[in-house]
Amino acid sequence: MSASNPAAVSSPPYAGVNRTLLSGVIGSSLILFGSFGTGWLASVSPLNRDPFFIMLRTEPAGVTACVILLALGCWLLFRSWWRLGQKLKGWGEGSLKVVRRAVWLWSIPMLVTLPIMSRDVFAYIGQGRLVDAGQDPYVDGISSLNNWFQLGTDTMWAQDGTPYGPLYLSIEWLVVNIVSGSTDVAILAFRAIAFIGVLLCLHFVPKLAELHAVYGAKATWMTV
Repeated sequence: MSASNPAAVSSPPYAGVNRTLLSGVIGSSLILFGSFGTGWLASVSPLNRDPFFIMLRTEPAGVTACVILLALGCWLLFRSWWRLGQKLKGWGEGSLKVVRRAVWLWSIPMLVTLPIMSRDVFAYIGQGRLVDAGQDPYVDGISSLNNWFQLGTDTMWAQDGTPYGPLYLSIEWLVVNIVSGSTDVAILAFRAIAFIGVLLCLHFVPKLAELHAVYGAKATWMTV
């Protein structure tokens, strides 16, 4: 059969794929729990005063456990992604459905994970506040706002103009106005917006791949 026609390839049995999907869910969940002790929180976040989060973020045992959980979760999620590609090799009928299921299952725990490895989302909140205050984010830095540091923005962005276009600035302004000053809810809102982008990729990547005689499932597995 021609490799240029993905639909013509017969469906392999996909043995053990459910175990791989489950291991990815476990990996994502470990990342979620690990983020409770290692993820970024704004100084004004009420979670900083919660006894459970205080224990995880300040006690040596809690911090160590969360670091281990985060590392194990990242490793397990990566391994699950790699194994999924191995088990779907051939990319026959039904493989795209499996990849889409993996995206959904592995993304759900990530929707409520605290920010890890980057706190750029707090800069987005600051830029939204700049727009709301009638300032120019291309000229004014976030440090011109009151209490900017307490909202979690990294100091490296304190005096820099935004690199983003007007559409994204409008989204930032909208989020800031909807959440009424809550940084934790703002993070969830930006996460939801990012997930909409993931879903759009999930829809369009297979279509673009097939236009170029590439297996839609393989392209989706590699990118989404």
